[in-house]
This record gives sequence, structure tokens and C-alpha cells, in this order.
Amino acid sequence: FSGLPSDCIDCHLADYQGADDPNHVSGSFPQDCTQCHSTVSFSGATFDHTASFPLTGAHTSVACTTCHVGNVYSGLPSDCIDCHLADYQSADDHVAGGFSQDCTQCHSTFSFESAEFTHTQAFPLTGAHASVDCSTCHVGNVYQNLPSNCIDCHLADYQGADGHVAGGFSQDCTQCHSTVTFEGAGFTHTSAFPLIGSHAAASCSQCHVGNVYQGLPSDCSDCHMPEYTAATDPPHAAQGFGTDCATCHTPTTWEGAEFNHQFPIDTGDHRNLACVDCHTTPGNSTVFSCTHCHEHRQSEMADEHDEVGGYVWSSPACYACHPDGRD
Repeated sequence: FSGLPSDCIDCHLADYQGADDPNHVSGSFPQDCTQCHSTVSFSGATFDHTASFPLTGAHTSVACTTCHVGNVYSGLPSDCIDCHLADYQSADDHVAGGFSQDCTQCHSTFSFESAEFTHTQAFPLTGAHASVDCSTCHVGNVYQNLPSNCIDCHLADYQGADGHVAGGFSQDCTQCHSTVTFEGAGFTHTSAFPLIGSHAAASCSQCHVGNVYQGLPSDCSDCHMPEYTAATDPPHAAQGFGTDCATCHTPTTWEGAEFNHQFPIDTGDHRNLACVDCHTTPGNSTVFSCTHCHEHRQSEMADEHDEVGGYVWSSPACYACHPDGRD
């Protein structure tokens, strides 16, 4: 009674070698019976796949021999395609479409039906994209390495849209459109040219003549030179007014323009002068000359101002001391 071995196989070798459902020898089953059997009975044996291949969904009800063909239990591959190649090859468009052979990307272990694929990481489906049939975008059942830029699918829409090509519109549809619909497109000028006042109500083509949308200048005179030239009360061109309309006008209306001339020009000898008589630099009303009209020789003025500290013979200095043109 002493010195007897205690391993399962020492007593149950014959049972092990005679087992055929499944075949323990050809399947290279372990000779430690307790891995699958209990000491109560050899029947109702179980094997825990948790460590090697967890059985979930439809896999839990499959007979061992369905996967372990020919009683092969060791060294089996565990990728989906190793068992489901026939299913993959017979499924509509899987091979032609270059679908992944990892079934779990679209299927669950419960059923091949109701397969789902999420575009969240590659191309989120929002708006009208969510209801489009797969084949609309995946022409010819091509599902891998497709480009994702708007123009890759919507080039025909872009080329067929009025003025898009001629206007040099961006091919990034999202700059003006949403994924809900092409209708009601909007473009914000905030960063390039804010639309306020009358500009907000103008049609695009009023400023973008000939459907030119890129490289347009944004100075007032670039659009309003005809108004500037035609103005007669006062005559803008003849008087040498600046071409920055915002100096006197608002973007709401031409009417009610206000010009704040700090130096009095509505009385006295200055009343009948043209702007250019004092503002001798065309287009720059900030530059003016007093000595252009008032022939004050520098030497004479220096003598008259010899008691004025910091005296300088210059027009800005004249204005600084004589802001109303008087002594």
C-alpha cells in the first residue's frame, strides 16, 4: 500500500486512451483528468476556455467537434477567419469590398445578422450621410483606403454649382454647407470682411462680380470709387477727399455723413478754400500745410516767437498754438 503513484493517469490510463468523444489521445488532451472531470463521474466533463478562447454568444452552444475537427484540440488558431472563412467568402461583397477578416469589427458572437459598423473613428456619419446606402460612397464595393475629403465624393456637385469653379470656392464643403443639406449654405465674412449695415443685405454677386471670390481687395474705394467720383456735395475728387469712406460715412447709408473738421472752415477766409489748398498730400487728410498759404518766412516768424519756449517753424506747431486760426 505504500509507494503507489497518485496521478490520475496512473489509474485511468485505459479510460484516457479509450475516450473517443472527443478523442483524448489524438486531441492531445492533458492527462490530468481534473482539468475537465470531477471525481463524481467521467460524464458531464467541462473545459474552461476562458484563458485560451472565451466562449460567448453562439460559441457556447456549439459542439466541441464543430471547431475541433478531427479531434484536434491543441495548437488550433483562434482568429475568426480560421473557422469562418467559408462564411466570409460567401457573404455578399465581403471579398470584393476588402472587408476586414476580423468578424468582430461588424458582428457579435451571438449572430451574423444585424451586423453593424461604426464610422466614428474613420468618418463620422452625420446629417444626410447617416441615411446613405453604403454602396453610394463605396462604389464597386471598395471599403478600404477610401479618401474622406468632401470633394472626393462631391466633385460633380461642386462643378455643377453656379459660380463655384469660376469663383475659386474652397473644395471643403463644410466652409459653407452642413451635412444636413446643400441648401441654405452660409459663409461668414467675420475674419475676412465683416458684413454690417448695408453690406449685410447685398447679394454676393454685387461685390463678387464675375463670380470672383478669392483675392479681392477690401478697401472702400475698391467697390465705391464710382460713388466717390460722382459725389458733388461736396465734390470729393475735386476737393481731394480721402478714399476711406468710413472717415465720414457709416456702412448703413451714404446719407447723413458727418465730417468733424477741428479747424474752423465755415467762416472767414477759410470758408471758400478747397481741401487741397491746405491738405497738399493727395489722399492723406492728416497732412496739412499752413505756410502753403500764409507766407510766413521762417526768419520773421522766429523773431516774433523768440519769447515762446520750444517754438518750431512747422504747420503742426502753428495749429498746436492757433487751433482756431486766431492769435
